[in-house]
Amino acid sequence: MADETLSAVNIDDLPVFEEIKSGSYILIETSDGTGIIDYKNFIIGTDNITFQNLLSTQDAQIKALSAQLVSLETTVSSNSGDGGDWS
Repeated sequence: MADETLSAVNIDDLPVFEEIKSGSYILIETSDGTGIIDYKNFIIGTDNITFQNLLSTQDAQIKALSAQLVSLETTVSSNSGDGGDWS
């Protein structure tokens, strides 16, 4: 058997990249072992973020504003002779 030398690599010795681009991989460690995941498949759910409450609040606000807009469009449509077509 050939004499194989295994050299250690420290994460601090790896090059630093400024961004993750399409086609990039992310190194992960799980109970099943170490592997990679394609960046396009890397999804962070709302249960894993610290600003989930803010997103929920903004979602509710957007829905409320959308309902108000529909109501205003209905009012304009009923009070105009052209049917309220805004396009």
